[in-house]
Amino acid sequence: MLLLMYTKIMTAEKTRISILDGFRSIAILIVILYHFFSRWTPPNSQRSLYPYDDQFNYFSYGHLGVQFFFIISGFVIFFTLEKTDKFISFWKKRVIRLLPSMVAASILTFLIVYFFDINNLFPDSRSLTNLVFSLTFINPDLFNVIFNSDVSYVNGSYWSLWPEIQFYAFSSLLYFVKKEKFLWNFLLVSFILFFLNYFIQHTQGTNTFNIDVPHNFILWYRQWVTNGFNLIQYLHLFCLGILFYELYKNKKREKTSPLCIQISLLFLILFTIYSGIRLPIRIIYAMMIIAFIMFIYYPNNLKFLENSTITSIGKSSYFLYLIHENIGVLLIFSFGSAIMPLSILLPIIIIVSLILLSILFSNKIDKPINRWFKRYT
Repeated sequence: MLLLMYTKIMTAEKTRISILDGFRSIAILIVILYHFFSRWTPPNSQRSLYPYDDQFNYFSYGHLGVQFFFIISGFVIFFTLEKTDKFISFWKKRVIRLLPSMVAASILTFLIVYFFDINNLFPDSRSLTNLVFSLTFINPDLFNVIFNSDVSYVNGSYWSLWPEIQFYAFSSLLYFVKKEKFLWNFLLVSFILFFLNYFIQHTQGTNTFNIDVPHNFILWYRQWVTNGFNLIQYLHLFCLGILFYELYKNKKREKTSPLCIQISLLFLILFTIYSGIRLPIRIIYAMMIIAFIMFIYYPNNLKFLENSTITSIGKSSYFLYLIHENIGVLLIFSFGSAIMPLSILLPIIIIVSLILLSILFSNKIDKPINRWFKRYT
């Protein structure tokens, strides 16, 4: 029995797609660069927490790495669902994958900020209540509205986990209701939600539909949908990932994807690029899409992403994402001035250190914990 479980675990390890780990590396690195050089300096922040101020503010769009993660997630979750027999099994895998790292990262962030943030840069990270709440993955805005409370994530970066959790629920429910019709049902429901959301968002005041929508309804919608159950804001990105997986699968089988899949993908590509409110954002979205198309049809051109160092960063990117922001920025703020004018070296040292810590945690702690849970639960 134990041998069988071990074989399944090792098989799962081998089914990882290296280029996707390369994509994860790119996504996490640009997010880190954004947080270490652009996020905590004006105009994004009231005061600069960097000793170098906005001197190296070249990464204003680095936050889009999260959107890249969402596309990757859409691809991987469809891949995972097809290899999972039961709804409960899927959620067991997700909990085992997400929770141990979340617990470790939240506690680490809390302890470091609590004992070393003498300037109270990150007050939300010093709260034991926020620490416990963060482990639920729930959007604080939603929780505060329902229970009239005042909680936050222990680290602001955790916001992206809530859309992920909603996507897992949405996709797994549709998949296990009728597996063979999952793709069509998912696209149908998603497209209905897209158009409903667009309709509601564009019927305020004078509008192209010439429809008067009660102001109270708009406020309710913003509170519960736009800011609460906010999957709709990012659903097109998850959909892209799902369709890219369908193309990838058909390419492996040497099948031509149905015309309706191609049309749906074209619509989502145009919708995603159009959703970028500035030209640089549209260009970055286009680059993400091109990267996936190259991965599916011209993978040899992306072989460099299979480098062991790059894939190691990708494999540990979840824990790295959870720990990097508040801990890293606190270290930059605390020690950067001491090494002026070479303060630019500090974030580089911190990035390398956090990467090494994340790889160590993933290999020596997270993987053994995952294996233990998979074996005995």
